[in-house]
Amino acid sequence: MPSSNYVVRPLQLRELNELHELYLRFTQELDDPLLCLRANPKMVAWQLRMVRQQLLAENRYLCFVAIHEERIVGYAAALVESQSSVFETSMYGELSELYVLEEHRRRGVGRRLVERLLEAFEGAGVEHVALSASGDSSRLFCEALGFQAVSVNYRRSASG
Repeated sequence: MPSSNYVVRPLQLRELNELHELYLRFTQELDDPLLCLRANPKMVAWQLRMVRQQLLAENRYLCFVAIHEERIVGYAAALVESQSSVFETSMYGELSELYVLEEHRRRGVGRRLVERLLEAFEGAGVEHVALSASGDSSRLFCEALGFQAVSVNYRRSASG
């Protein structure tokens, strides 16, 4: 199924709950160690909704969704920040979340979501875009979209 069978558009406020369900799947797939600390999932969902609403209202949160057969099957979200120095203020973006349901992967959906974010960044006057990725497939995906590695992070177990 080609990516032309998907509609990529900005998130609508009424879709925040559906977005949160995808976010939970995303964090579970990442094996997020903080997931077990979330004692009250309803409170976390409410807090994330409030944060996203506030950032959307401030035009600091960009989020695009991929729709297939009237349901969200993927999303890409980013923050827009300003960075000031003595001489100038510049805008930068950080692609913070990209998730596509497994059955819709490798069809160009993730690429289309990121491309829409990059267009929105350009329209917002963003000069640089950053993201964090891990794994070879993520690295290849990022490089195919024109991103360049600028640092490497290492991690190990504290117990050796």
